[in-house]
Amino acid sequence: KLSEADAFFTKQRSKMSKSAALAAGHAEVKSLQKDTAGAQELARSALKLDPTYAPAMMVIARDHYRNRRLDLSLYALKAILDGFGPDNPARDPDNAEAHLLRANIFVEQELRAPAMESYRKALGLRPDLVGARVKLANYMLQAGRADEALPELQTALKYDPDNLDIHLSLGDAHRLTGNYTQAKQELE
Repeated sequence: KLSEADAFFTKQRSKMSKSAALAAGHAEVKSLQKDTAGAQELARSALKLDPTYAPAMMVIARDHYRNRRLDLSLYALKAILDGFGPDNPARDPDNAEAHLLRANIFVEQELRAPAMESYRKALGLRPDLVGARVKLANYMLQAGRADEALPELQTALKYDPDNLDIHLSLGDAHRLTGNYTQAKQELE
C-alpha cells in the first residue's frame, strides 16, 4: 500500500518538517514507487537536516541498487562503511544492512571473495540474517569447503527451521562430508 504510505509521510512531514527520519522514510517509499528522483531528493533533504543520518544514506544506496546503478550504490555504501579519509569518516561502519547490500552487489559482479567477506561482516553484526548465512554457506559449498558450510547452515536452521533452501544446502553439505544418513534426512 505504497500510495497510503506516501500520503501518511506527506501528512507527517507537513507537521514535523525538521525530521530526518520522516524524510528518509518517505524517500524509501518513493524509491519503492520507482520515483527515483523523488527518493533521492527526499534522502538528500534528510541529510541536510542531519548530515550523519545513515538511514538516509542507506535509502540512497538501496535506490541506486533497485535501479541497477551498482557503482553509485557502492559509492554510497563506501561513505557509510568506510568513509573517504580522516576528513570524511565512515557514517556507520557497523551497519549490517549496508554490509549485506554490498555483498549482494559483489555477488552480481561475480566478486566471490569480497562478497564472502561482506557476508561475514554482516553476520558478525547480525547473526539472524538467514539469507546472508545461506548465501555464504553456498559459496563455501561451491568452493569445496562443506565442513565450513555445515555450521553456517545449522545456525541458519535455528533461525528458520522451515526454510527449504537451508535443508537442501544442508543435505548437500552432509553428502559432501560423507554423512549420507544426515544428507538423506535433510533432503527428504
